[in-house]
Amino acid sequence: MANKQHDISQSDDDDEIPSQGFDIADAAAIVCTHVATGGEPIRVARRDESVDPVDTGWQFHCDLHDHGGDADAVVWSIRHVVETDPTVRPILDNPPGVAFRRETPADPWAPEPYDDPAAADDE
Repeated sequence: MANKQHDISQSDDDDEIPSQGFDIADAAAIVCTHVATGGEPIRVARRDESVDPVDTGWQFHCDLHDHGGDADAVVWSIRHVVETDPTVRPILDNPPGVAFRRETPADPWAPEPYDDPAAADDE
């Protein structure tokens, strides 16, 4: 996992957000602009393989619009994501290769099949 993340096994900080044995609170996630600036709730969460040492691989989307380009996304810290929507916290300890969906913010997160975008690029 990313070098920017530190091992939490020897820390007692309440602000930590653990994932796979690392504190990812200040690491990066991709958030669609409809969530980040448009006020839409997060309805889809997925974790791809990290592409950068500060990247968690997590992406959070509204699931209402196409998210085809960089203009549709911003980078937030995981801490900011959790502050915006605390319901994502329990799913953050999952490894890359997972996806979750819910219809409304009141619904529980439900696992869904993970579509690997790297595999689609190889086709």
